[in-house]
Order: sequence, then structure tokens, then C-alpha cells
Amino acid sequence: MSTANTPSEAARTPSDSTTALLIYAIVPAETRLAADGIGRAPTPVRTVTHGPIAALVSEVPAGQPLDQAEDIRGFANIVDALVTQGPIIPMRFGSALPDDKAVDESLLAPNEERFHAALGQLFGRAEYLVQAQYLELPTGTTAEEQRHADSEILQRALSQLTGQISVRPPSHAAELADIAVLIPFDKQDELLHIVNSFAEEWQQRAQLRIVGPLAAWDFLAAEAPDSTARLR
Repeated sequence: MSTANTPSEAARTPSDSTTALLIYAIVPAETRLAADGIGRAPTPVRTVTHGPIAALVSEVPAGQPLDQAEDIRGFANIVDALVTQGPIIPMRFGSALPDDKAVDESLLAPNEERFHAALGQLFGRAEYLVQAQYLELPTGTTAEEQRHADSEILQRALSQLTGQISVRPPSHAAELADIAVLIPFDKQDELLHIVNSFAEEWQQRAQLRIVGPLAAWDFLAAEAPDSTARLR
């Protein structure tokens, strides 16, 4: 984070009607990120501010879909890179508006109080994923029951750290659990201790890992306004 936006940056709008502003996240107004955006011809990520909040945006061709795996990864990487610098509310991938004025009037102004309050709630916190995968698939009629029971045990242990837990649906047959937790940074060591304990206990049948810190994708990701174009 650094100094506030200059008037020239805050007022800037794309001059070419064939471009749009891809929206990455909502952040405090003083946030800066020295990075290029996503797309075939990336442009610098910048901010559009409204009072104490801002939207992170970059210019993209208005008619060009952004649905490639590398676009999705790049989008998430840009947002997650700011997590340790301050609070950040991620936007759903593909949200875009025509220009700075539309971002201000359609997204920031109507939601200023809500976004500002949410940023306050996220201060000093981040999302972490606790992922567990069976080394061998459970077999028999009780396989799904075993998966559910193991996941419940892991969830109860993680609930010692936070009440903000989100369980993602299984993405493949070997997945034991994919659990998102929103915790303060100062509880990272406690999270590591819990996961390491399970890794040792389940070492003959499952592998566990922690992914993070990440933006709060599973808890406070912002939805686009009705007037937003979806570049997907």
C-alpha cells in the first residue's frame, strides 16, 4: 500500500469504446499493485476510487472472451498477491464495465458502505484451503460414509480456529475433503499444527496440504452489478 490516487488516475477513462475494464477486486483506496492484467495484450492494473474504497481494474478488448485456464489462473494470482498487504474483496472472474464512470456509479457508489465494512472485517485475515486426498480409495458400500465421517472430523478440528468454514464439493473420487477457512494471519501456526497432526495420524491412508493465504473467495467474493458485462 502507498499514497492515495492522483486526480488524473482517478478520472481516467478508456478512450476506445472497443475496450472495457475488467474488475479484479475491491480494495482500500490507497492500494497499489505494480502488475499487468490478463488477456492477450495485458495492460497495467490500476485503481478506480470512490471515497475510501477502490476497484482494481485493467483494460481489455470488449469483445474478447476471457475463458482460458491461464486467464483464470492469472486473475486469481493478481488478486491473491495483495492478501498479505491489506484487506481485499475478490470479484467473480469475468466481471467488466465500460469505463471508470460506470465502475464508480454502478459498482462503487451504491456499495460504498457495504464494501468498506467488509474490508474492515477482512483486515488481518485470509482464506486457507485444507485439502485431503486418499492414498487409496475407500471401497464397499460404506465408502461415502467414510468420506463424510473423515471430513466431519477434520471440520470439527478446524472449527477450533474459526466459525467461518466452507466445505467445497468433491472434485474427484479420491478427494477426502477440500475445506476453506477464514482465519487471522496470527493463527497460521495453529492451522499448520492441526493439519500436521492429521497428516501424521492419517499417513497410511491420506495426504493433506494447506493452500494459502488467499483472498476470501469462498466467503466475501463480490457479485457484479446487473449492468456489468461478463467477458466469458
